[in-house]
Amino acid sequence: MKRFRAKASRGLGFETLESRALMTAEGQAFAVDQTLDVSDLFGAISGTIAWGDGTANAATLQSPPVSGPIRFRLDYSLDTSGFFNDASRRALLQTAADMVSSKFGDSLGAIQPLAGDSWEARFLHPITGIRVSRTNLTIPANEILVFIGARDLGAVEGGLADRGGFSAQSPRPAFLDAVKSRGQAGALASPATDVGPWGGSIAFDSTQNWYFGASTGGLQSNQLDFVSVATHEFMHVMGFGTTSVWDSKVVNSTFVGANAVAVFGSAVPMADNDHFSNSLMIDARRPTMVQIFNPGERLLPSRLDLAGLKDIGWQLIPQTVRVTGSHTYGDNADLNLRTTLVGATLGSKSTTRAVTITNAAPVLALISNKTAQAGTPLVLPALGQFTDAGFGMPLATPARSETFTYRIQWGDGSPDQIGPANISSLGSPGQATVGFFDATHTYPSAGTFTATVRVGDDDGGFAERSFQVTVAPTGRVTLSLDKSTIAENSGAGAAVLTVTRTGTSLANALVVNLASSDTTEVTLPASVTIPANQSSTTVSISAVDDALFDGTQRVTLNPSALGLESVGVSLDVTDFQPLVVTADRTELREGIDGQSATVARISIRSPAPSGGVLVSLVASPSGVLVFPSSVLIPAGSTEATWNVSAFNDNRPSNPRTVVVSGSGPGILSGTLQFTIQDDDPARWTNPTNPFDINQSGALNPLDVLVLIDEINRSRSRVLDPVLDAGLLFVDPNRDGALDPLDVLFVIDEINRR
Repeated sequence: MKRFRAKASRGLGFETLESRALMTAEGQAFAVDQTLDVSDLFGAISGTIAWGDGTANAATLQSPPVSGPIRFRLDYSLDTSGFFNDASRRALLQTAADMVSSKFGDSLGAIQPLAGDSWEARFLHPITGIRVSRTNLTIPANEILVFIGARDLGAVEGGLADRGGFSAQSPRPAFLDAVKSRGQAGALASPATDVGPWGGSIAFDSTQNWYFGASTGGLQSNQLDFVSVATHEFMHVMGFGTTSVWDSKVVNSTFVGANAVAVFGSAVPMADNDHFSNSLMIDARRPTMVQIFNPGERLLPSRLDLAGLKDIGWQLIPQTVRVTGSHTYGDNADLNLRTTLVGATLGSKSTTRAVTITNAAPVLALISNKTAQAGTPLVLPALGQFTDAGFGMPLATPARSETFTYRIQWGDGSPDQIGPANISSLGSPGQATVGFFDATHTYPSAGTFTATVRVGDDDGGFAERSFQVTVAPTGRVTLSLDKSTIAENSGAGAAVLTVTRTGTSLANALVVNLASSDTTEVTLPASVTIPANQSSTTVSISAVDDALFDGTQRVTLNPSALGLESVGVSLDVTDFQPLVVTADRTELREGIDGQSATVARISIRSPAPSGGVLVSLVASPSGVLVFPSSVLIPAGSTEATWNVSAFNDNRPSNPRTVVVSGSGPGILSGTLQFTIQDDDPARWTNPTNPFDINQSGALNPLDVLVLIDEINRSRSRVLDPVLDAGLLFVDPNRDGALDPLDVLFVIDEINRR
């Protein structure tokens, strides 16, 4: 049996299903796509989206829930109180019953007694509260029978539901199973995993200050909502808190049904074994199956309530609907988007989501380069043409509109030109706002100027474009060079500078001032005179050796003459950093202590820059000397030292010459030659006569043949002290190798004699 109590009034709230902030940009189509729970709605569902900018439109709803086949049949035959003589109350109660039953897709079998069958339905009389029975009731398929009535249940009771019991006798097992399970196999299991009720009874308190209404528009703070209580009681009749299946899932004052736990996120706290905790919240609202209802409060089925019934075997029809819509905002703002769903029969709900609409900067069209004449106004109608995705929010509170300003920097040092831009056509969804602004300016002197145009909206967004204005002069003086690169150590007369005048009279001599952008690299006369009746003259320029390690420097040379345009010229000055390689000794003796190694150094004339200078070292031929592959001259230093030693190869050779080269970024290459003397005995060379290969005491072609045979037998090779220990005098040139050079060496000696 279920009881309801009333306590202090609490306000009615709406469920908030989504709180995640959304973001879009003004002028951009913004799509809403939500899947929302509609457990507490009944009837055809409709929806609207209020976009927060003063506009709203119907939402598109997809895949709404279907209604299941089950229906409560309400029997008022025992209601002698007259409480339900009012047809509107009966209709409202049937609506509450239909709302609950529509959520489930089970198929309940019929209870149809035949000859020899007998069964008794037992339940609490809704008027007297005494347990009574009815025999051999026929209950059609998918129908749940509930006897309805009203009586004084006491000041704190709202309703009392009784899930009916039964007894049955029959020689037909199928009939007995139908009474026990209504075709739900799990209801016959031990322990049971499903329910199959025939019905029961519900008594409503006849003394309550009830609110009878499908909507909550008239619900007062001192009224108990009839629909909420009725919904609650019908769920008890279905087995919520009233069956052994339910009881098996109540552990330590919590409900542990898997579906309810999945919805709630943990075991669900209970007020008693039959009701959820009164303080429990799901989707920012209380479920309908709490123990205590508040006056003025409507509680329709939540997804947690329905999950509880699913946990005792009912087949829940998915209670969600997909809500979609699209809108284009005309201005940036932080707004609240409100989606409202309404059940045609019962229930309404709203969800609010924060929407941030960012500003879209205006887009300024390309501006082509312009030409002008010095001293003559340059008039540019519609110089700046722009579009903007925003178009304002005229229905918002307060209303918002788009305005634009422009700024032009002409590039000649004059004050910026500013003003309001014109809107030629205000935009709309899918159509950008279009505007323009005019400009005029007078350049006092000739030159090429970079003008920058900016258009900005009232929200800080802006766009910029630059273009060049070529202002024609009354004349021009131009510099040119006979070369584009000079070395810093090339001194005076490093290059010839030609100064040329054009577009002006040649009748008088012209004094042209000259300037170098870096006099530490290049100097030139302060001025030069182009003689009368001459269009040009020349002057020498000088390179300055700054003794700095600074790489190639670009210097600009500029002319100036009163009233004439000036055209300068650029010149690259390369750095002069020779690399010098030296060593304490350049003759090394292989394998002799004190003579096989030495200290070498590299030096440059200017201190190395930050990070130092890394000098790469290579030798030709390789493999004779041992030294590092690179050496770093530290920052601020002019030299670095490194060790070099002769590689002791344990084989005889003639004196060898090795050239070590150093190179690095920004420096000239340097070399140093080493001579390496060998210390190994000539073990394969005849000490008496190097040309007497076969030790015959004479020099003849047989000596050549011995060498050729050995080469054919084991190929040319560097002789190995171990592998070639048995060979005699096959190395007449004493280079530690057997190869055709040895053969040639002997042949040359034979020919010489």
